[in-house]
Amino acid sequence: MFQKNNISIDFLKDISFKREGYNLKDMIYFLEMYGDFKAHAIELNMERLEEVFSNLTYPIILHENSKDDLGHYIVVYKYQLNKKLVVSDPKDNSIKK
Repeated sequence: MFQKNNISIDFLKDISFKREGYNLKDMIYFLEMYGDFKAHAIELNMERLEEVFSNLTYPIILHENSKDDLGHYIVVYKYQLNKKLVVSDPKDNSIKK
């Protein structure tokens, strides 16, 4: 992500360890400013979920609701025809379907 930019180690440390976590606005800012990404937010309508997932360019970052109501971000690598997602969860450090 950062190979095309001259960014200091101190800056990377600052953005890597934000104790209170990052919100969507923060992530879009970093992806567009310091990476080779186009980022925008969409709200998924559950009735059109399959249509939306079929037409996205992957990987995507997905905000999921959690039991504690704070929400959590996961990376979705692929939407499969059997209506399953291939995801990576930063808190589990794994990729699963």
